[in-house]
Amino acid sequence: AGGDVFLKYWWEHREIVFGLADHFSHSGQIQGLREGFNPELVDYLASFLENWTSAREEAVLVAHGLLGMWFRIGLRHVYEKKNRNGLYRGVLFRMTSAVLKELMMKGNPSHA
Repeated sequence: AGGDVFLKYWWEHREIVFGLADHFSHSGQIQGLREGFNPELVDYLASFLENWTSAREEAVLVAHGLLGMWFRIGLRHVYEKKNRNGLYRGVLFRMTSAVLKELMMKGNPSHA
């Protein structure tokens, strides 16, 4: 369900996505690439992920990885000419679930 909402939103706002992609590709803002498009979202997600990891640095890296994956799949979704919602939704679900499962098992040794 979350993947559907995400992909639908990106498709409906694809002109904004195209504009952002164009801006970052021509602006030379390396710092923006390093920190991601939305540092506040990284911080929010990392705070949530800290429930399963005691290391803030690890939570931040995982947050960047998840958001990067969602961003790249979102870009593919809006740039593709074919409707592949099922494929994209499935990949988002499986990859996100795998990351969260790994963190939960790592953070709770009783599940190992």
